[in-house]
Amino acid sequence: DLLASPPGAADVAQQVRARFAAHGSFDGELPLLRKDGSTLWVRAQGQLVEPGVPSSGLVWTLEDFTAERAARQQQSWERAHDPLTQLLNRAEFELRLQMLLDARAARGPWGVPEEDGGVLLFMELDHFTVVNYVAGHDAGDDVLRHLARLLESEVRHNGWAARVGGDEFAIVIRHIADGQDLVNLAEIVRQQVNEPITYSGKALSAGMSIGCALYPCD
Repeated sequence: DLLASPPGAADVAQQVRARFAAHGSFDGELPLLRKDGSTLWVRAQGQLVEPGVPSSGLVWTLEDFTAERAARQQQSWERAHDPLTQLLNRAEFELRLQMLLDARAARGPWGVPEEDGGVLLFMELDHFTVVNYVAGHDAGDDVLRHLARLLESEVRHNGWAARVGGDEFAIVIRHIADGQDLVNLAEIVRQQVNEPITYSGKALSAGMSIGCALYPCD
């Protein structure tokens, strides 16, 4: 029921040919396209019918490991994300931030172009324990999920957001170099968080304190 290889098949075929040229065989993972448009992932082993004679043809052994690969990807995603808000967790956030700073430091301390600036916003909800006390922890969880979606909307195309503590969040925007733009962004986030959300007929809101750092100035 296989139709062809998925998009990018030319690159995959080139990798297979390169592996055969170097080792005389292939042993790796390949995507194949089903007729219904879904992707089948296989462990593929290929070798020449007659070793050293390319014209003798190939023998392939394929093993379906689509489900195993999906489980592996899910485990990788879970290691990097907060289960409640679906944002990055603290460890993954710090890892990405360090990689970003290392990459920019490698260019040298001078002459950082304006478009290469960036900002870090560290945010903590004010009086969040009151929300939990008045409306319950389920309501508190909803407030956190609501905040996560707001932050994602601000960084979707230009950065990333994370939950780094119980009621603490952080976002990185990669291409802001102007201090006023930073202040404007922080104010937009603060105002959005101040907007109340309704839970079981109750209007809930939580203020937010925000700390900002601007790269490379800070």
